Amino acid sequence: MADVKISAGADPGTLVATDKVPLARSASTTAYAATMAELATYANGTYTPNYFAGTPSMDGTGAAGTAAFVARGDHVHPSDTTRMSKAGTTTNDNAAAGQIGEYISSQVLSPGTGLTSLTAANATSISLTAGDWDVWATVGFAANAATTANAYWGSISTVSNTLNTPPGSGGVVNLAGSFPAGLANQTLPVGMMRLSLASTTTIYLVGQSLFAVNTMSAYGFIGARRAR
Repeated sequence: MADVKISAGADPGTLVATDKVPLARSASTTAYAATMAELATYANGTYTPNYFAGTPSMDGTGAAGTAAFVARGDHVHPSDTTRMSKAGTTTNDNAAAGQIGEYISSQVLSPGTGLTSLTAANATSISLTAGDWDVWATVGFAANAATTANAYWGSISTVSNTLNTPPGSGGVVNLAGSFPAGLANQTLPVGMMRLSLASTTTIYLVGQSLFAVNTMSAYGFIGARRAR
């Protein structure tokens, strides 16, 4: 190996344990002293890197860095808790609040909420925090044995006791016809709709019926899953 002069600041990583380093004295005493300091970590040809002893940083804005340390090959960066988890579950558990896949639902069994003919009423509701949600529902109508009916409506709505205007972004159903006594009980899929919410909002499952003679009530199920 030819004689090599290593000046202050040279990368010692270019040297290996078997290298021989004949040193040409620098004309500058200061530079020579700095060079010798770089080589001070060599003991019998072995270089000891200046390993970083702290915890590695999470992801962030790209930067060249200024730290005078090297990382070990088996170092591990901590999980970035500011980001939503994208990994799917491998068991029958639930996504944590705020994570993609978070699931919220409410179910009320028959008979549910008593109705007045042609007046919308809440069958049940859920509270959703800010985010992008897919919401779906099923509405049921329970009639007295003597009740007759001519129409049914169901809706996912952000306004209490108020039907969404058709087509309601997919979250509205309407059934019309002549339903005699004994045949006035109905269960209808309301559909699915997207709700993009800026703040915590109550989402209602609303039912309405045109009926006569006796009583009618609304019940049902509403569910939501966070899309992002």
